[in-house]
Amino acid sequence: MSNKLFLLRLKQLIFLLLISLFVQAGVAAPFNTHILDSGVVRIEIRLANGGKITGSGMLVNREGYVLTNYHVIHKILKTKNAHFFIYDGNLRKPERKKFKIVWYAHRHDIALLKVENINQKRHPVIFADSENDNTTKGMRVWTLGFPAASDTAGAISLEPILKDGVISIKRDMTLVTSTISTHMYEHSAVINGGNSGGPLLNNCGFVIGMNQSKASSTLIAQGTFWSIRSIELIKALSRLNIKFYFTRATCRASTVIDSSESHQAFLKQLNNSYNRWQIMTLLLAGLFIIFITSLFWWKYKTHTSHEGVSKYVRHELSRILKHRENREDTALVQERTVSGERMTVISHNQDTVFGILVGHGIVQGQQCFIREAPILIGRGREVDFRIKDERVGRRHVKLGWDQAQRKFYIEDLGSVNGTWLTSDQKINSGHRYYLTIGMKFCVADVDIILSVSLPDSGVLTT
Repeated sequence: MSNKLFLLRLKQLIFLLLISLFVQAGVAAPFNTHILDSGVVRIEIRLANGGKITGSGMLVNREGYVLTNYHVIHKILKTKNAHFFIYDGNLRKPERKKFKIVWYAHRHDIALLKVENINQKRHPVIFADSENDNTTKGMRVWTLGFPAASDTAGAISLEPILKDGVISIKRDMTLVTSTISTHMYEHSAVINGGNSGGPLLNNCGFVIGMNQSKASSTLIAQGTFWSIRSIELIKALSRLNIKFYFTRATCRASTVIDSSESHQAFLKQLNNSYNRWQIMTLLLAGLFIIFITSLFWWKYKTHTSHEGVSKYVRHELSRILKHRENREDTALVQERTVSGERMTVISHNQDTVFGILVGHGIVQGQQCFIREAPILIGRGREVDFRIKDERVGRRHVKLGWDQAQRKFYIEDLGSVNGTWLTSDQKINSGHRYYLTIGMKFCVADVDIILSVSLPDSGVLTT
């Protein structure tokens, strides 16, 4: 009897061991964690008051561009004498390397950093499409980063921590520091302080999001975490013309990043695709140059008053410069009434100046005359009032004079970051909003401020 009992207990033990092995195999990450670890960097900021901020970042390419959250690095913008760096190298011989902030969008909580001389043995992350139908609720996901909780007994953790969970829902959310919505995931993969800026991975090891925050309110169920969907990251990198790796491949067994060779094969494949686009762009640029050259040649051949191309170019330049000189003459000062106010308008050869667009904040000191024709405000070279800031669209907003209403107006031209009358009042694209004299409005962000003032003949310069 005792032998039978012994055999029964032995069978039960073997069965439990097999079950435990099966479960452990089931939760193991299907991708090569060593490869993906090298695409995540630890960010550290040491403040003058002794405080320390840690975060995570994703290596976008081997040129040293790193994506992270704006809230990880925002103290650098507001604090003097802060020391900030990322840890590079390896676990045995880590190196501190300084970075610079290239771009940020605080409303979407995204920032782009540049690290000089990044270790070329690191593997850049590969982005996947977060809007794919296969990326949906119930899908298994993984967070990877450097939670501060892992820094125990004063030791600094230089190996990323991996946690798994599932997507609860995809939704658009308004972040705490924003008034516009951001594409987000709600999921159960653990995020702690220090994880911010690290990648959210699918089962193949592709980046489908960036870890952002966890539930801190008692009104929200504990174990709730949020990540920014990769569509927001891809839009930002594309707008900034930063090289990155992106795949539309569906996650399946054949696309898992399970070795250095498979990762390199993906990069090579994506590089070839990128190079094909470069070749197409160069061909189109070449055709455009040939077209423009042909136009100049045709005009030169049909223009009988000039004997050479160089003489023709000199003639055209002198004509343009002479036209400009003729405009720079004495101003004519007149008095007119605008919106019930007595104002001074100034004319240059019948070209009336109704007001002056004045810059404040980071564009303090910039000015532009407002005449009958509307003026364009933006980042591009063709605009009338240029703001050299990546947050501003190339043709961001139009400002003009409405003769019928006898008022100034602004009209957003479909910009990404919008135009704001106040910090919480964003204007709709394609609609006119009328301004009063001295009223301020913001272009793309709260530190880019403009207003309209009346022209003063005493300070007018040509």
